[in-house]
Amino acid sequence: MSFSSDVKNEIIQKEYTREHAAISELAAMICFGGKLRKIEGKYIFSIVSENPKISRRAYSLMKGALAVSSRIKIKKISDKITNYEVVVENKEDIEKLFKATYLIDENNSINSFVSFHIDPKLVVTRERKAAFARGSFLTCGSVMNPQKNYHLEFATSHYSLSNEFSVLLEELGIPAKTVIRKSKYVLYYKSSDIITDVLTVLGAVNSLMEYHNAKIVKEMRNKINRTINCETANLNKTVDASFEQAACIQKLMDKGVFETLPDSLQDIGRLRLEYREHSLKELGEMLNPPIGKSGVNHRLRKLMDIANNI
Repeated sequence: MSFSSDVKNEIIQKEYTREHAAISELAAMICFGGKLRKIEGKYIFSIVSENPKISRRAYSLMKGALAVSSRIKIKKISDKITNYEVVVENKEDIEKLFKATYLIDENNSINSFVSFHIDPKLVVTRERKAAFARGSFLTCGSVMNPQKNYHLEFATSHYSLSNEFSVLLEELGIPAKTVIRKSKYVLYYKSSDIITDVLTVLGAVNSLMEYHNAKIVKEMRNKINRTINCETANLNKTVDASFEQAACIQKLMDKGVFETLPDSLQDIGRLRLEYREHSLKELGEMLNPPIGKSGVNHRLRKLMDIANNI
């Protein structure tokens, strides 16, 4: 099971003590996951999901908050994919749904329906805003496992709905960026910090803790990898420099120049040839008397300058 599914399954456990908040969540599921069709003069409304728990959630909210009758149809798409469709076929029930969520006016019929949108009366309080965000995530949201990448998004094919939802997210203190992807308007987050804020708004407390833990593990792993990479790069640099220095010293010996040099240069030269993997600091500590890293570097550079001028 994916991390995104874990978040959704946790949201589904949320129980409402106030009917208005339940209706706000249901309204989001209708707006972001609903489809209204007219077949042979008969209206059919449905919400489709690959998660049976989400379908049962929509079914329960319809029945519990609005006493709307629906049924769940199961359709096998492939060996790995099964769709669960919550279907409302009674026109009066569809109108009850749409009136309760302010998609049509109280005195109008379903014939007057224009498009899915967020009516301000659905989100008058922070509680109802958060409930709407939960319903939105259940039907059009996803979040990546933080061990892989930091990404959370909401996607819809409705332009006006995406704009209204963007405003709602900003009012909740979790403003999102927007991009168009494959004819869909995607509201997304890439910052791990703001994603944790989104999970907090959604009420996914357990998933939030799991996200924090995964984030800590990932950051520690990245830090260790950066340290190893840095140390490896430094070691490679030291080895490359060591072999270049040794080549120059060997050249001086082959030309008979090395024995004519001061003892201080000969001493460091012989050490470098014998201990090519040692750092400058380690070479300096092996001299008698010992000298510092800068002193060793100065003497080796002088040897290299002499060799390069031959």
